[in-house]
Formats: sequence, C-alpha cells, structure tokens
Amino acid sequence: MSSLVTVAPREVRDLVERCCRLAGCDPGTAAMAAERVTAAQIDSGDGVERFMTACDDGELVTSPWAAARPLERSPSPDRVLAVHRAGLCLDRSLFARLEERARGFLVAEALLDRLPTGHS
Repeated sequence: MSSLVTVAPREVRDLVERCCRLAGCDPGTAAMAAERVTAAQIDSGDGVERFMTACDDGELVTSPWAAARPLERSPSPDRVLAVHRAGLCLDRSLFARLEERARGFLVAEALLDRLPTGHS
C-alpha cells in the first residue's frame, strides 16, 4: 500500500477550515488559515504538517496561520494550476490525522441540525 494519497487542494482547504473552527477560530479567520495552509502545501509541500503541529501543540489560534497579515510567499500561478489538475500528494497517515481532527466539525454540525429552531 502506498504511503501517499492524492487529494484535491479543496479537500485540504475544507478540512483545515473545519479544524480551525473546532479550535475556536471565527469563520473568516478559519477561511484565511485554510487558504494559507493550502498555499503552503502547494508551494513547499509542508503546509499540512506544520498546521497539524500547531493543532497538536494547542497553538492554532495564536499561530501564524491565523494571524491577520499577508502571506509571506504564494505559489506561482503555474504551480497552482498544475496542482489543481493533478492533485496534492500527501502522506497517507498525515491526511488521515487531518480528516480525524476535522471529523468533530461534522458531528457538531449534525447536532446543531437536530436542535429545534422554534419554527413549525
């Protein structure tokens, strides 16, 4: 079994955004952090790993991922296009950890959906 898995950049972005929301980030900060992590993964291949370290250390909300400042570096448009066509290769166990951490968001969303809204 291969130790790599190919995923669409949007999958990384979605899972990172969910992790950020679970960590206490507001929606805008979570979206910004997700864009940063995805860009870092496209550019240098270590965005998800560095993001997971910040999550594991309990420092996500105060990490550079969530800071309100411009990206230090962005991937080239050609690189972004190539990755969107071919996908991102990630370590299978790292991607599984990201999925597991984000899973709580789906549970929370499902619980919220069952709450009565007061509308008949």
